[in-house]
Amino acid sequence: YAVGRASHLGRLDKDTLLRAGLLLLALGVACFILYFFFYIGFSSQAGGVLPYVWPPTRMPQFLTMFGAFAFVLACFLPAFLAKQKEAGSRLWKQALAWWGRILLICLAFFLFAWLVIALGSAALNENQLVNSALAALLSGMTLKDGFFASLAARLTDPWMLLFTSGLMALALANALHLVWHKAAEPAALASDQEPALPSEHSRWPSTSELFVFLLAFTGLALVLVVEFVYLRDSFAVRMNTIFKFYYQAWVMMGLASAYGVWWLLNHLSGRLGRGLFLIGTGLVLAASLLYPLMATWSRADAFQSVPNLDGSSGIARGHPDDWAAIEWLNANLSGAPVILESPSTGALGEGAYTYRGRISAFTGLPTVLGWSNHEGQWRGSYTEQNLREPDIITIYTTGDPQLMLDLLRKWQVEYLIVGAAETSYIQDLCADGSRGCNLNMALRKFDLMLEPVFTQGQTTIYVVP
Repeated sequence: YAVGRASHLGRLDKDTLLRAGLLLLALGVACFILYFFFYIGFSSQAGGVLPYVWPPTRMPQFLTMFGAFAFVLACFLPAFLAKQKEAGSRLWKQALAWWGRILLICLAFFLFAWLVIALGSAALNENQLVNSALAALLSGMTLKDGFFASLAARLTDPWMLLFTSGLMALALANALHLVWHKAAEPAALASDQEPALPSEHSRWPSTSELFVFLLAFTGLALVLVVEFVYLRDSFAVRMNTIFKFYYQAWVMMGLASAYGVWWLLNHLSGRLGRGLFLIGTGLVLAASLLYPLMATWSRADAFQSVPNLDGSSGIARGHPDDWAAIEWLNANLSGAPVILESPSTGALGEGAYTYRGRISAFTGLPTVLGWSNHEGQWRGSYTEQNLREPDIITIYTTGDPQLMLDLLRKWQVEYLIVGAAETSYIQDLCADGSRGCNLNMALRKFDLMLEPVFTQGQTTIYVVP
């Protein structure tokens, strides 16, 4: 808003800053009110920042993700700079100087990261996540050996760092040139005139060009920053940070590249130059499109089955008994009574993305526990899961009907699910001889104490009295 108004007026004045500040305040208050209940109930696995020192992202890895945009920006940014002929070689020297400054900042980040690692290793840190992260960084090496190994890895594979920092320098030089060059031109408006639309002699540059360079610079910076730091989470690696940062970088660099294609096709000299650029862009785009084409083919199982947009069709087809139970619950229950089904838990060495939790997922009914480690990722701890998982194990495996009933009431369970997934869950748990249970004993108590309200094939729904 501030940049747009300044461009419209031809100047940046106190009134514009005041208006922008009031808008910022109003939006901040509105966002806080609208998301208040989210804020007070939200907890996250992310907490703090950890240094990242090696191994660096390799250039082929970078190009796999950003190859098409990297090609366009590598053509667009220097070409735009070259078109500013009035600046001559001065502009190229400025870009080179900014490149050096960015590399020096990266070096400072690298050394600071190792300082943090040294201090963290020397201190008695009680945080297990931080300790495991530092241990993973050093991989059994001493601090000295780890530093020189990290430095060697950066020096022997510097290409991604040099490339992204070079493009950042070009984007910054272009943006600053636009501001400085336009600011030096005579004002198009006298101070006592009414505001008018900016002309070609306006003091402020084209906001579209400035915005494009801002997008390119920020997108590249997001890619580069994860080479030195990452957000601490339960994985103790930078996987999730790259996942989130690269998403934003991809959008920003993609938008900047779209503008770059248009600009190059309108400003490149001669048909040969435009033709070569079009061929190169076409090739990198075709290479980029291999993934969505092949991924679609793979995910659709080579289109061997009947295509549809129903995400539940796989369960309906592969697990008809469970699907019938899901449909019965959706048709006959009102409100949100708590159900219990077999969870995906650490007791069986299971992670997330399993079939367990399917009833809750397709009915929307709350269950006592679903994918425990996924809950841990979002809650930032396993405290609540550790309270629930032992009780769920007991409910399904115990031969004591009253104990089962007491635990069901403890967690306010109204409906208990026993299907093929639960049978497998009990069998896997009882395979551990220390539990002293067996499948027949575990299943018998359900019929003794609970009332079946739905049965089809292997799946039964019990109501808790």
